[in-house]
Amino acid sequence: MKKDNLLKGAAVFGALALMAGGMLAADAAVNNSVTSSDNGNANSNWEGRGNRGAGNMAGLSDEEKAARIAERDANRTANQAAMEARRTAVEAALSAGDYDAWVAAEGANSPIVAKVTKDNFAQFVQAHSLMEQARTILSGIGLDEGAGHGMGMGMGLGGGRMMHQ
Repeated sequence: MKKDNLLKGAAVFGALALMAGGMLAADAAVNNSVTSSDNGNANSNWEGRGNRGAGNMAGLSDEEKAARIAERDANRTANQAAMEARRTAVEAALSAGDYDAWVAAEGANSPIVAKVTKDNFAQFVQAHSLMEQARTILSGIGLDEGAGHGMGMGMGLGGGRMMHQ
């Protein structure tokens, strides 16, 4: 009995030692990756990960930084224009009740296209129309979109999640 307890104790101690060693190794690896840097800056690796690419400009001249910022802003503007064009095409297809145009505007691989079929598209259009009516009514009484006044219809902070789940 004492031998069994001794063996169990040794096994538990060994498991704890292995876990502690693993945690120490992981901690050392993380600390090593954070403290190793190009120019002695202990935060250079961290900045590149969590700070929206701020660390990617280390070592660039002011002209190169300005060029990268201009490129990023141009990409953002192009993306916004593409999103607006897509939204306009979706709205036009819904207004016209044109399922095929709606699928083309949403994109055939969109998750919502998998749920809204040609058979239930009329109901989807009706639901969309009712949501627009609700937005108009809420706005008329001073409850504009945002801050949780969406009644669960994707009009508040959720950004339309109900339709995409």
